[in-house]
Amino acid sequence: MKIYNAADIELGNNMYLIYGDGGTGKTSTAKYFKGKKLLITLDQSQDVAKEWANTVVSEPEPGDFDDVYNFLPWLLTTWLPPKLDQFDMIIIDNISNIQSMALEQVMSTKKDNRQAYQEVQQWYRRIAETLRQLRKPVYVTGWETTFDETDAMGVKKTIYTLDLNTKARNAFAGLFDVVGRIHADETGRRIITLQPDGQTYAKNRLNARRACLPENLFNGQEEVETFTEPETTHTETKVEDK
Repeated sequence: MKIYNAADIELGNNMYLIYGDGGTGKTSTAKYFKGKKLLITLDQSQDVAKEWANTVVSEPEPGDFDDVYNFLPWLLTTWLPPKLDQFDMIIIDNISNIQSMALEQVMSTKKDNRQAYQEVQQWYRRIAETLRQLRKPVYVTGWETTFDETDAMGVKKTIYTLDLNTKARNAFAGLFDVVGRIHADETGRRIITLQPDGQTYAKNRLNARRACLPENLFNGQEEVETFTEPETTHTETKVEDK
């Protein structure tokens, strides 16, 4: 156990979890973070990062997904720590994509499927705890899923949430500072909802913003008067092995 003064608490190592439909800009939002980024791609959507400045991509081999239950913890606890000082943000894209792989792997070792679901729920929580212990800004993406719900007045509404088993979602997302849904408004502009509104699974414990533009997610602003594309470069960036 560590004991220290509250004044020594480290600020700024925030964790962001953004979910949405395909093509809404989940992955692309990470480019607005200023600093050197490590993109760990779990769904082969790294093409959008080709023009990003100061970005290194970690792409698992196909065989790594056969043992994703052990591979992802190994990557975060063994492979990454010696290289951690090279990066200002860690990105994982996409956490929903590996759910069925991890569950199938665990089910093959269990007689009771309920035990498998419980183990995967705990696994997701351990992943989130490991990310928190990195003491770096973290950005994670996930898919969106929806379901219809009828309230006490008989009104039917659509609920938007992260595509994970409910208990796994709560175990994982509970450790994040921001959980938001990215989507297009009626004008086609992309918006990130940061607070629950009766239909959206979201939270924001960093500030009072209820929504923001993707380019403002990390800077705390709600709107921008002018828009400048992030710096891009074709210079190859490599990870130094230590």
